[in-house]
Amino acid sequence: MPNTSFPNGFNNGVSIREIPILISQNPNANVFWVNNSSNANGSDGNPGTEKKPFATLDYAIGRCTANNGDIIFVAPGHAENVATAGAIAVDMAGISIFGVAEGSNKPTFTFTETAATMAVSAASITIGGLKVVPSVDSVVSPLAITGDDCKIDIESVDLSDAVEFVRVILATGANRGYFKVKHIGRPGGIACVNGIQLNEC
Repeated sequence: MPNTSFPNGFNNGVSIREIPILISQNPNANVFWVNNSSNANGSDGNPGTEKKPFATLDYAIGRCTANNGDIIFVAPGHAENVATAGAIAVDMAGISIFGVAEGSNKPTFTFTETAATMAVSAASITIGGLKVVPSVDSVVSPLAITGDDCKIDIESVDLSDAVEFVRVILATGANRGYFKVKHIGRPGGIACVNGIQLNEC
């Protein structure tokens, strides 16, 4: 980890866009960047720094160490397609994933099949500042949460009356979670059933 003015971490934690990084007190935590925007030269062969970022979120997750306070920053303009169930597997406990832009520059994940998901199976995951959109109608649940003690704050946007999510978050057996969705639907749409569904939580 580079030299820092806070070698012992942050006793009171750190918040980004009002989402606390509760696990940031480890001074040896890894910090990775993901950015495949046109001017970023993102590649999964890069070291994952801000100047030489990874190209995909799933690859960055695989470079993390469980329960080490690791943080992944997803850069402005990053855009990724999610084509299968569990294509992005958030399976490393205790990591935080943050998009660092707002509006049209917010990192965007486009779900291209009805069963496509970002699967959050590990515990104590924090995700914020990302946007999810469907490119086909009736994408069932872009975020499938089964890990305990997760904090998810996400934006979803239906593209038209005929291209919608059925729901945004499906949490199954995910105890003590905090889930927040900003959903922008369409007045003529009929596919969306709910923003968040909790099963056996």
